Amino acid sequence: MISRYGLYLAWLIATIAALTSLYYSEIRHFPPCNLCWYQRIAIYPLVIILGMAAYKRDKQIIPYARALASVGLALASYHVLEVYIPGFSGINLCGSGGDCQKGFVNYFGFLNIPLMSALSFVAILYLLYKAKKASY
Repeated sequence: MISRYGLYLAWLIATIAALTSLYYSEIRHFPPCNLCWYQRIAIYPLVIILGMAAYKRDKQIIPYARALASVGLALASYHVLEVYIPGFSGINLCGSGGDCQKGFVNYFGFLNIPLMSALSFVAILYLLYKAKKASY
């Protein structure tokens, strides 16, 4: 079932991630940092690309979506390390804008915005992998 609906589920996760990022910045007024913006650059196009691919059941788009999600995961992983390991980055890419160290969002004592972003990209990559193997 995951293979058959992988593109749709990946689109759903990308859409939820994009809407959540907009909710935190536009409604809750949490300022996004530089790394958050870069991750948004990777997630927002996935909403459109995966939505079109899911609608048409077009698996040809998977390599392109996988590339975007991989870049997003690399950025999110770096961001998670920067937040959880003090002094990890001497150059502090989190930088201007918001300060992720303040922990605007912290569910269950460990689940913050950078970690949610990384988990979203991991889920999208997994679903794209499963969708590639699906036969329609």
